[in-house]
Amino acid sequence: MIDRRDSTDPATVVLVSSSSDLIRLTREFAADDGSIELHAVSDTDTALAFLDRRDSYVGAPRASLVLLDVREGVDGTEFLEAIVDEPTLAQIPVLVLGEPSQRQSDSNAGAGSTGTGVSQYYDRHANAFVPVPPDSEEVADVLRRIAMFWTATARLPNRDDRRR
Repeated sequence: MIDRRDSTDPATVVLVSSSSDLIRLTREFAADDGSIELHAVSDTDTALAFLDRRDSYVGAPRASLVLLDVREGVDGTEFLEAIVDEPTLAQIPVLVLGEPSQRQSDSNAGAGSTGTGVSQYYDRHANAFVPVPPDSEEVADVLRRIAMFWTATARLPNRDDRRR
């Protein structure tokens, strides 16, 4: 298996979540993992300011990956629509973190509708929908799996390999 963690700088990951538990668990994971430079924000407006590097985030690093937690009232659809229209932001992979019980799509949605399920995020160009289990040990396992692929295996925008 490819593991690029030793040959690259840490990935700048933006976590958008209003869950203090998820923020805490993700901070702990990032500190232990070492391949992630985590920046946590509580809402999508702040996340857009960070990604755009404006307001108090003018000197912020360019993001490599966004984790968008939609479990506690965060409207991920508007966020996804805002970044897909901006070419430099559209390159940043966005993983939507949602409820394990969330359906693929709303069974009442008509043809062409984005529905209220998982499909609405893919329709707006999310790179993945990741169910977040309620148990903190299982959340840690999900974070390990995300990091193994997205920061250890995949090449991300705004993250250059170091030359050896």
